[in-house]
Amino acid sequence: MSKTLTGLTPNDIPLRLRTKCGEENMKTNNPLPTALSTFMFCYDADIEDLKKSRWRTKVHKTESDFFTRKELARLKLTIAMLDLREQAILFFLVSSGCRISELAALTLEDIDLDKRTASVSRKGERKWMVPISEECAALLEEYLDARTNDSPSLFLDKQGHRITPEGIYRIARKVGKRAMLVMRFSPHLLRRIFVADLLARRAELIFVGKKLVKKTPTTPEHTPIRC
Repeated sequence: MSKTLTGLTPNDIPLRLRTKCGEENMKTNNPLPTALSTFMFCYDADIEDLKKSRWRTKVHKTESDFFTRKELARLKLTIAMLDLREQAILFFLVSSGCRISELAALTLEDIDLDKRTASVSRKGERKWMVPISEECAALLEEYLDARTNDSPSLFLDKQGHRITPEGIYRIARKVGKRAMLVMRFSPHLLRRIFVADLLARRAELIFVGKKLVKKTPTTPEHTPIRC
């Protein structure tokens, strides 16, 4: 076959496969994987701008798909045994979908408990108003009432300094080990659960994209299935 890539017709690829592999090879004669492989080649080579919204529809996960019932029960029990600060951090992550760097950067002025919102600095130094759940707001209020440090930072480490992303990660890993989870428990997993919950409730893809600060709803990053 001496044609250029742009000169190919729909019949050229299956004809080439039949010539090379014969008629009996069912896997190579299956048009779907052949077409997908061709599309992926073009996409990787920047030959064609393919939108993922045109691809096969995915069935998005719900919270129960990430853990078994026993794991979920152990996880909830483990989180309930944490101190107020650690509980508030984990609930904020799963309630807001924030990254750990965004959470670590929050100040007291960024939180409005009456409106249950947080002003989050995200990519490009943009500020986004992110809603939080009632349970998260209640934990934050209780945590702030019990806190004696006058630091402007929202979450502090045990030494009274602004918590770091590494510190948040260690809290999540500690919970995963105590709950004996098979799946690696991390702040990023909480972000996946947040996205899965939105999609399970049939949220619009554009709304999900705005919540996660993607430039377009087709940006192929951080989906519940392929994170």
